Amino acid sequence: MKVILVDATTYDKDIDPRLRDLKRRYFKIKNIVRYTRLGEHIPPKQKTYAMGLLRIATILYYNGYDVKYIEFKNLEEYLLTLEIPPDVIAFSAVCPTVPGCSEAVDKYRLLFPTTRFVLGGAQLNVAPITTQKLFGNFDVYAVGFDAAAAEQIVGAELMPIERPYAEFGLLPDKISEYAINTFSTLGCPFTCNYCQDRLIPYCPVYDDGNISFFKEHLPPRTCVHFFDSVLGAGNSKRIETICGKIKETGHEFILSCDFRADLINERTIENMVKAGFREIRLGAESADDELLLHNKRALKTSRLMKAIQMIRNNSDMYISLYSAIGFPGSTMKNINATTSLFTTLLEERMIDEVKNCVFVPYPFDEQRFSEKDLIIHDHDWRNYDRQSVPVYDLAELNGQDIWDMFLSMTDTINNSWIKGFSIDESILEEQPLYGEYIVDKYI
Repeated sequence: MKVILVDATTYDKDIDPRLRDLKRRYFKIKNIVRYTRLGEHIPPKQKTYAMGLLRIATILYYNGYDVKYIEFKNLEEYLLTLEIPPDVIAFSAVCPTVPGCSEAVDKYRLLFPTTRFVLGGAQLNVAPITTQKLFGNFDVYAVGFDAAAAEQIVGAELMPIERPYAEFGLLPDKISEYAINTFSTLGCPFTCNYCQDRLIPYCPVYDDGNISFFKEHLPPRTCVHFFDSVLGAGNSKRIETICGKIKETGHEFILSCDFRADLINERTIENMVKAGFREIRLGAESADDELLLHNKRALKTSRLMKAIQMIRNNSDMYISLYSAIGFPGSTMKNINATTSLFTTLLEERMIDEVKNCVFVPYPFDEQRFSEKDLIIHDHDWRNYDRQSVPVYDLAELNGQDIWDMFLSMTDTINNSWIKGFSIDESILEEQPLYGEYIVDKYI
């Protein structure tokens, strides 16, 4: 059976020229700061892979299926080379790419009337009813993860495959051509109202995060990011095991991970440092504790500050903060307070970077927000994007208000970053963009 697995998890997007200019400046600053703090290293490449889809490809491959993993943008060219219709074309999509996948099905069904067309991926998993209602032209909707999704794709029971978790040789290009994301543990112990990760079931993957494999295929000083929602799903014993196994590999990579400020302690920091983690990324959505609680994010600003200080006192790790603007309950006052907090942290070099974006209310089947909190005015899923004007209005701010404040916050972050690291503006223009994102047509 011929199965084509289509990676539709990335997309090109024209962005507001004002944001493009701010982001270009951001990545020039980042180039200076990253090399200053981390020394010489190999930045992430501008190409990604979908680990969930690669896992499915691996399961099918070791069950004897003829599997082709391909990026959505290359699908049409590949299909035109086929002499025999594929048995299955399965799309792994995120919210903004679901409409394009649906349009592709209508187009390719004319060429391959006997082919089974399947939709899966993050958006379907959080909104299976809504997705099927709006995009009803797929033959199968593969809800779930791992082997469960793979069996739905081919309509057959499969033999369990534990190792390898992911067969990187199934990717279209060599592993060295991709930004390297890996997992130690799937699942998230938290239930933040706005996050899709809360629906992923707990599953240990690699005790060493597959670092032993990467060590054989990638040069030293390559950036490798652990894409666990929270490293080790926040379990202290699991984290200690992971860090111990990573240390045993003797790697020389630049490791980074996502973590929760309320789980930080000195023992965890010590384990991370011994394992070779050079960067830790923390969520810092707002300086307003009531706003966080309203969105089921039980993290107080005081705990965030304590975690940052603890990391600084016990390591030299690069500290990045993730932030999103425009959560339900946001006001001009609490957004300004958050911007002020970032300004202080950057100018005093308590942190090294702030990654900010716009909050997106991805469609869920259950109603997560009341109309008092949030009113959607644009229902085109293509526009559900973290670097675009919001598709919603809040009680005190409309979408344009949020966008303007996002641009202002981004500019303030840039200026505070420059001040904190004493960067000479005269050398900034000569800097290359840090190799992490495509800025004009970004991922």
